[in-house]
Amino acid sequence: MTNERLSIKQCVDLLMEAVAQPNIEIMAPVSSLNDVYYVLRKHYGEERAARDDIGGLMELFDIRPLMERHARMSYRSDEPDFEDGIIRAVAEDNDADVIVTRDVEAFHHSSVRSMDAEQCRALLLADSKA
Repeated sequence: MTNERLSIKQCVDLLMEAVAQPNIEIMAPVSSLNDVYYVLRKHYGEERAARDDIGGLMELFDIRPLMERHARMSYRSDEPDFEDGIIRAVAEDNDADVIVTRDVEAFHHSSVRSMDAEQCRALLLADSKA
């Protein structure tokens, strides 16, 4: 693993590999769809393709609701970024095993361990061989 961040495409490719495994459940807070949509809309330069990809992600991921308690948990957390606090709150509230992120340090106080997509892929491959 290098010290450089993987591109968003590389992260998506690695996560898509994880989704293909039958024993893996990937969840995402509904609020993250907005962020993904923004990146896709910018990438495609048009609405329809971005919406189509969002639809595909909703089929692959278990989309979790964002509740008032998550906002309150984020507000009270020690995460310096409110949005990261929301992701952390949803992960902790739903007993996630891992937060997969490009910014691993953002979640170092969470009870849910965080790792980048490359680390997650390596963990999944090791688990599948065990």
